[in-house]
Amino acid sequence: MDQDQLDQAITFIWMTWRFWWLRGHVAELARHWQTLMAKRREMAPHERALALSGTGFTFIADGDQDQARSAFEQSLPLFREAGDPLGAALARRRPRACAGLAARLRTGRRRYWNRR
Repeated sequence: MDQDQLDQAITFIWMTWRFWWLRGHVAELARHWQTLMAKRREMAPHERALALSGTGFTFIADGDQDQARSAFEQSLPLFREAGDPLGAALARRRPRACAGLAARLRTGRRRYWNRR
């Protein structure tokens, strides 16, 4: 992120978010997304859509459903503009699924830590 390789930073965070979340580093993950979002004007539409979705998942993990919903809704037109129908479909579904997903994430995290 310091070298403005935003596409690589977004890909890296997307590929490792489960590690951050399972290890209890959601606040650190949120800081990374915030750093990226501060540079969103430099991003292509698809990169912005991915960053917004990542931010939305961070809000879910933090229990802020309204902010999560807002981030997913903002990502929808960007996914469409970028020609990513799967991303658009998921962005449309995410606001309705936020509450259920948050509960499943909390349950999964508890199960993970209980197995250790």
